[in-house]
Amino acid sequence: MKNRNIKDNAPHRPSILLAHSEPEEANFLVRFLHLSGYHVTLCYDGHEALLRVAERDYDLVVTAVILPGVDGLELVRVINERLPGLPVIVLSKSHLEIDRIYLRHAELFGAAATFTQPFAPSELLHGIRAVLSRKVAAARA
Repeated sequence: MKNRNIKDNAPHRPSILLAHSEPEEANFLVRFLHLSGYHVTLCYDGHEALLRVAERDYDLVVTAVILPGVDGLELVRVINERLPGLPVIVLSKSHLEIDRIYLRHAELFGAAATFTQPFAPSELLHGIRAVLSRKVAAARA
């Protein structure tokens, strides 16, 4: 019988870079997304996120608006400029006017989707699946 490498037969787990500065929320999202079938790399600031996307290929970036160093808006802008095929989802903390302005700017800079907390994890999961489906469809076109 031929010896098979289990990894060779494993389905592709889309990779997500999560940039989030709040450890409790970030760790919850990492666990949730991992259990939902994604490979997740976590970083806590925008500079590290930019370094990570330059080092390896990700299928998606999920970022908070507020990050130390490079904020989420600048992260969207730079990724869209340097890696236009890499979608970014932006998360905001509240419904305040300033947060709505940030999210509008994120969309103008090329964010694939935006979410305002509180949101159900299933809403984020649905958004991730939709964004990744659009990415696959665009690659086939």
